[in-house]
Amino acid sequence: MAAIEIVTTDSFYRDLPSFIRLCNALYNGTLGLDTWDPADASEVAWGITEALLLWPPAPQEEEPFDHKIVEYIGHALKDEGIMQPPDVLQLGLLPEDIWSKVQGAFSDDPTMFAMIYQVEKAKTDEINKMVKERLRLLLTLLDELTLDTGDAKSSVQKMLGALRKADERSAKMKSVINAP
Repeated sequence: MAAIEIVTTDSFYRDLPSFIRLCNALYNGTLGLDTWDPADASEVAWGITEALLLWPPAPQEEEPFDHKIVEYIGHALKDEGIMQPPDVLQLGLLPEDIWSKVQGAFSDDPTMFAMIYQVEKAKTDEINKMVKERLRLLLTLLDELTLDTGDAKSSVQKMLGALRKADERSAKMKSVINAP
């Protein structure tokens, strides 16, 4: 039902309550209408990823998301202490320059700053990893799907190839960074 709403309305991109509800539904596979459940950064990251696969905004749209949604994403990042947004959440406006404040507060303590940076980076890396793993699983399932008409295999293979290349580039960068 979430997919139907995404492809038949613009509510995912234009209405904050719908955006939150749909992110939760896409991430969890269920839709709880009886309680308020704010979407966290992981739920938002996966919701955006899946919505972009289902019904991406028009390429000429400079700002596909309503400003309230962009602000919500920024607040979700701030609430979780994420200062460098994961790839798919780069559009989130952080309410203030938190990173500069942390650098200023710990400029005299490089060890503490390094620890804060590592914790923050781990959260971002965890969300990026979750999105890639879920995307890889989704694409694998789509690749195995038998259709009455048409074939999704070529599109799925292109997307899986792009994921493999991104993983290879990431591994290469990590080896360069970690080299003595």
